[in-house]
Amino acid sequence: FTGDYFKSVNHAFRAIVIADSIGEKSIVAKNYHNLAIIYSSRLQDGTKGDEYYHKALEIYKEIGDQKRVVDVLRDIGNNNYLNDVFDHALDCFNEALEEDVRTDNIVAIAEDYMGLGSTYLHQYLRTAEAGLDVIHNAKHKYLKAIHIADSLDYGYVQYISFTEIPEILLCESIINPRNRAQLVDSAKMFLDKAYYLVTKFDYNSERMMVDHSHIWYLALTGKYARANQMIDSVRNIIETDSSYADQRSLFYQTLRRVSEAKGDYKKALEYQQLYDYYHRIGHKANYAIAATQSMAQAKFDEQMQAQKQREQKLEMEGRQQRILIYASIVVMMLLVVMAIIIMRWYVQSREANQILDQKNGELEQQKEEIKAIVKKPSWWKADDADDAEIVIPPYTA
Repeated sequence: FTGDYFKSVNHAFRAIVIADSIGEKSIVAKNYHNLAIIYSSRLQDGTKGDEYYHKALEIYKEIGDQKRVVDVLRDIGNNNYLNDVFDHALDCFNEALEEDVRTDNIVAIAEDYMGLGSTYLHQYLRTAEAGLDVIHNAKHKYLKAIHIADSLDYGYVQYISFTEIPEILLCESIINPRNRAQLVDSAKMFLDKAYYLVTKFDYNSERMMVDHSHIWYLALTGKYARANQMIDSVRNIIETDSSYADQRSLFYQTLRRVSEAKGDYKKALEYQQLYDYYHRIGHKANYAIAATQSMAQAKFDEQMQAQKQREQKLEMEGRQQRILIYASIVVMMLLVVMAIIIMRWYVQSREANQILDQKNGELEQQKEEIKAIVKKPSWWKADDADDAEIVIPPYTA
């Protein structure tokens, strides 16, 4: 995606309309997936992103593209835990993990464990009642992800996991002060590995994520001067480079942690309120971008409505054509049945006439035979057989 997200959204909507009109469901799903990514990760609109993720998921399930189903499930999980919907996020990651284990997709399994670890960590950070079991779950899932990623030299999962585990260990050190020294030392080890991976895989743009945990580590170990130096450096980057604007909430979270480590709980509360504010607004797009989103959505809805009307018209015409075809077939079948009945009647009548003619011939023949056999009396006089008359002989005594 480029920085012009409005154009990206508009093109995706148009692609959906065209693909839907020609029945290319995979392209429709892909563009819904792209829209979801734009809204959730670029425009910071998790609700809209979730809507499009589920539309893509539904179509991928319908067409049986299981690989894409798992990809979308993982994205839904990420979007949900970033918007504090932790239960649904865990369900999505676990469903993806189950499918990836079934297909033996090792790389995806590492990503699933990383997603579960991130969800448990954010659940602990954002839920007041979350306890040690949640932070232990986060650590357990991340360690599994690291174990697989190390065997594959999968830099992305390695970097994220080694960046998050120090924060998990430092959180655990607050809950479990008895083992604080050991946990803080372990956190430093993971921090060093995270900085190494930043350099190895050229993730310099992500270095600030490690810096946040490093500042907290310095505060917990009493190295406030060094922590303040890093705070000033991070503040300068956030205020001068707009690409780091989304780091503002994390920055105030780090300031709150440093204040707590110093025992300044009043200042910590102020920073917590600022963190909550920036986390809530999520640095959404300004009103101009929001307006262009609405325009793009309205245009898309209009195009989809027109497409549905065209489909309904075609369906109606098709239904009428089918009715005409069915009626024609019925008429043809009736005509065929009538023709068969007439033909059968004609054949039967012809056969009956032939039998009747034969019998008449036989009767005529028998009649002639009888005429030839019978002898006429002497008193029979007839000039013609048809005009015969009886001549009575005279009486004699």
